[in-house]
Amino acid sequence: MVGHVLRVRWYPLKSMQGEDLAEATFATAGIPGDRHWGVLDLASGVVISAKREPSMLQASVKASDGEVVITLPDGSLTGSADPNVDAALSEWLGRGVRLVTAEGDERATYEIGGNFEDDAHPVVHQWQGPAGTFHDSRPAHLLSTATLDAIRAEHPTGRFEVERFRPNLVVEVDGEGFVEERWIGARLSIGSATFEVIKPTSRCVMTTRPQLGLPRDLDILKTINRVNDGNLGVQLHVVREGRVKVGDAIVLVSS
Repeated sequence: MVGHVLRVRWYPLKSMQGEDLAEATFATAGIPGDRHWGVLDLASGVVISAKREPSMLQASVKASDGEVVITLPDGSLTGSADPNVDAALSEWLGRGVRLVTAEGDERATYEIGGNFEDDAHPVVHQWQGPAGTFHDSRPAHLLSTATLDAIRAEHPTGRFEVERFRPNLVVEVDGEGFVEERWIGARLSIGSATFEVIKPTSRCVMTTRPQLGLPRDLDILKTINRVNDGNLGVQLHVVREGRVKVGDAIVLVSS
């Protein structure tokens, strides 16, 4: 045993605020419903991310019975059951958009600016995500409190809250420093699920965005770049589907 689960989180609509869960099933593609919804820019065909549209993080979403309810920054509500949802989102974002779901073999296109310190920088990088989801890449992401403590020590005035990093699993582990990176190539048994630790999670401008009372702070990402090569937390593949709940033990089963 190397630790236990503190929080289980999902993000039903890409780049909007997530929710804590008492427990969740982890399937091959991650938590069913995680990043299942997105907001499509009609002009560009890009699924909007807070990497390019910081205001996305100012909205929150609740998911239930296959539907989502969105709370916009002004407190107004819209969502998938609202026939005017696209108009409401378009008015908020100042462009034509549509609420969409990730389906089948479709792969969404995303983009990020070329300079995290300058949102107006003209260089934009695009890529396609995995099929059938609005994840950027891997289906699950784990972050430890040891890692948060280690990076916080390098920028003590920074606000390194979990919400900046959008993990699915927040865990408390034995040891200090960037502990979960030592598990890369190993498998973890958590609840009835088994995960393979694939790679470090590379970080981007999302970590610097203002949200939930957190200020814009470029030094968050500058510190991660300086101290740990731009990485924080690890990406997981689901080897055996299963149920994970808060408090579950984390067992290192191979390395």
